[in-house]
Amino acid sequence: MTRKTNPPLSRCPLRIDWETALDLITGPWIRKGFGLRHLWIGYSGSGKTVANCYLSERLKQEGIVTIATDQKARVSRYDDRVVTSEEELNEVDERSCVVRGMRSGRIEDRVNFDRLAKRIWHIGQRGVRVALVIDELSDAQKAEKYFEAPRGQYPWMGALYRQGRELGVTIAAATQLPQEIPRSAYSLSDSIGFFRQDGHEAEYYQRLHILSPEDVDHVAKLPQYAFLLWRRGDKERYISQFPL
Repeated sequence: MTRKTNPPLSRCPLRIDWETALDLITGPWIRKGFGLRHLWIGYSGSGKTVANCYLSERLKQEGIVTIATDQKARVSRYDDRVVTSEEELNEVDERSCVVRGMRSGRIEDRVNFDRLAKRIWHIGQRGVRVALVIDELSDAQKAEKYFEAPRGQYPWMGALYRQGRELGVTIAAATQLPQEIPRSAYSLSDSIGFFRQDGHEAEYYQRLHILSPEDVDHVAKLPQYAFLLWRRGDKERYISQFPL
């Protein structure tokens, strides 16, 4: 059973600095030793990857191993040792790294999220606090509707999202394709950062009862690297911006 989201509210968002925003995202969960679920959503170039990098660094400062996935062919923004997708995935251990896919241009070299999720699950079982930082969440469930695995296989990605919190596993993901990700990605999120999207696109979130019409209007007017922060159980909305 999925948890209900906050009802939309009609209020002016509070403006906070980006470090305070990261505290609001991570603090309540990290201090208790639990894993958190966070989403960044917005158009290409709006600041999602930058936000994920800042969040990844905050998690590492808290002693959490961060394993980021970056399928893009250009140089990765994630400042960690690089592990290529299939051939070297067994190098993913208890050290922070970025798993790179598609560097050769071959589709078979994309990140195998199911295999990676299984490895992270076992790292968490050993008592290591670990975070999976996903550069594009829709890539993590291609051909696996609602995080379900093909017949005969265990759905590790779905299990990690739904049950990994008990192991202290954090998942921070970004997407520019919100309609392509599972409904559970919203209902399991503790917080969501909305980067600039126009009013027509943001109407989708009204149907999910996440954003109010006023929130939608704020999101449509955000400058680059600015975001509206929604947190489960919090009556306030916040606007913050990462450095340009």
